[in-house]
Amino acid sequence: FVLYIVIGNLVLMNLVLAVVLETSLEIVNTDEDTKAKTLQAQTVRRMRQLKHLFTILNSSGTGRLTKHEMLAGFQDEKARICFQALELECGECADIFDRIDADFNAVLTMQEFVGGLSRIRGNCTSKDCLIVLKAIEQLDTQI
Repeated sequence: FVLYIVIGNLVLMNLVLAVVLETSLEIVNTDEDTKAKTLQAQTVRRMRQLKHLFTILNSSGTGRLTKHEMLAGFQDEKARICFQALELECGECADIFDRIDADFNAVLTMQEFVGGLSRIRGNCTSKDCLIVLKAIEQLDTQI
C-alpha cells in the first residue's frame, strides 16, 4: 500500500512539473515572437524615415541625391530633425555619402541611400563581412 502511495505521488508530481514546463515554454515562445515583430516594425519604420529623408534632401526632384544636396539638407529643419532621429550628425555627412555611394558616381539613388544608411546603424553581421570580403576579392582580381 505504501508503495502505491509513493508511486502515485511521483506520477502526480511529474504531471504538475510537465504542466509548469509547458506553460513556461509557451511564454518564452510568445516573447520571442513579440520581439521579432517589434524588430520588424522598427525596421519598416526606419526604412520609411530614410525614404522620407531622401525625398526631403532631393531638392532637384531627379531621384538622384548629390553630396551638395545632402550637405545643404542640414539647412532644412525637417531634414535636420530626420537626421537627428537617425542619430546622424552633419559632420559625418560627407564621409557617409562617400561610403554609401556604391557605384562611386558621386550621386546616390534612393536604393543606395536607404540601403547604405540602414546598414550603418548597428553591429556588423556575418553577411556584411561576406560582402566586404567579396568586394576585396573583386578588387584583387582587377589588380
